[in-house]
Amino acid sequence: MTHKGKAYPGEHAAIIDERLWDQVHAILRESPRKRANNSRAQAPALLKGLIFTATGAAMTPSSTKKGARRYRYYVSMDVIRNRETGEEDIPHRLPADTVEAAVVNELRRVMRGPEITAQVIAHLEREGHAFAETDAISALQKFEDVWGQLFPAE
Repeated sequence: MTHKGKAYPGEHAAIIDERLWDQVHAILRESPRKRANNSRAQAPALLKGLIFTATGAAMTPSSTKKGARRYRYYVSMDVIRNRETGEEDIPHRLPADTVEAAVVNELRRVMRGPEITAQVIAHLEREGHAFAETDAISALQKFEDVWGQLFPAE
């Protein structure tokens, strides 16, 4: 303890052991930007940069932690920057799991549609790829299987 420039030894027992103290300080020495990037890498946000409010404000991934459980959500930049929108009935926070599941379900539905199949086949033909039309159709019908094999970053 320091008082008026003079240091005095502490008189209480340590609250945490020295090993934990050293671990925490090693983490704190790391750049805050690098720590944030590492945290984001562990919990990727599927819709980062792709989701906006009805007023056009970007929604950015965020999370909170309660006990051991992490709650992910997308929050409007209007909320983060304390901007008034005049739109009280627009959701400014959306649960990430719910929104991401809805988008993935819609992708699955669209990928099975005949319009996408026709567009993919037309694209492959324009690009001069040699393929069997039945193989392209089969691959698009198996989109759910492929999706299930992908890592979050993919």
